[in-house]
Amino acid sequence: MKSSMGMGWLFPVLLLFHFSFSHSWCHTHDNLALLHFKASLTINVTNNNHYYYNDYYCHRLYPTIATWENGTDCCSWSGVICHPISGHVTALDLACGGLQGKINANSTLFTLSHMQSLNLAFNDFSNSQIPFTIGEFGSLTHLNLCISNFEGDIPPQIAHLPNYNHLISLLIMSFS
Repeated sequence: MKSSMGMGWLFPVLLLFHFSFSHSWCHTHDNLALLHFKASLTINVTNNNHYYYNDYYCHRLYPTIATWENGTDCCSWSGVICHPISGHVTALDLACGGLQGKINANSTLFTLSHMQSLNLAFNDFSNSQIPFTIGEFGSLTHLNLCISNFEGDIPPQIAHLPNYNHLISLLIMSFS
């Protein structure tokens, strides 16, 4: 009887130990989606276009996605925030990242189904429209696309986001 009572503390301690030291490892799908997204863009931090890389907002350009590497936990990457338990990417802050290129409707960015906050401000997505697939972010509450050189119309799918009535911030300006 004495030995079974003495071991009663072991399970709660092991449980506490598990949750104290566990951290979110990036969900495999999200990790691959981010790496494919990175591969679709280029990085230019020369700050040669002050219209897009405004010194007031971007004191310096930081190539956030340049630090993203295969075989590492995407939850530890710069600009990436993950859910602490599931490991799904919930936020991307890539503002002032020197990103250039097109974001197409079939971009793997739009497969990140747990995205709540997306900041792509002050990058250069010349000749790129805001893809209609942005409406697939079912949990989005913050979207910042300011001064990112998107062209064309704002897709109506933004108004059809499942959480559109709960969208806390939507920053879109300076379209051509």
